[in-house]
Amino acid sequence: MMSEGGLGILKVGKSAYGGYKYEVLLLSPDRVSVMEFPKGGVFGQGYGEDLEEFLKKSKIQFVIPNSEIGEIELKKTWAGTPKLTIITSRKKYEGARSYIKHEWTVEGLIPEKKDVTLEDYENILRSIFGDRLSVKQ
Repeated sequence: MMSEGGLGILKVGKSAYGGYKYEVLLLSPDRVSVMEFPKGGVFGQGYGEDLEEFLKKSKIQFVIPNSEIGEIELKKTWAGTPKLTIITSRKKYEGARSYIKHEWTVEGLIPEKKDVTLEDYENILRSIFGDRLSVKQ
């Protein structure tokens, strides 16, 4: 599912400090914005159906320029929830590269959609990242 302006918005999660942390990935042709999932619940509960208001309450933690993304992997897990990995490359010093891996479990789309498949996520990611995306069943 794509929103206006060619954006894809994913609800993702990851283990953090002995618990589980939800985040929002705002995907666009030029960057991935990693945002804090706002306190107060799920989109559609506590924020009504106003996507703009929801995103305003989602604080940006960091931005990954698409020019720094080398590879993206979407992988189906035994639990059925896909795992998303973004690998970036940045020069540490001249002639050497460091690869940074960001990993999340994909929890859903924003706005929420029921019965989302791996192919739905693949379509969103492929439209933005093209051949840099690999999908593993």
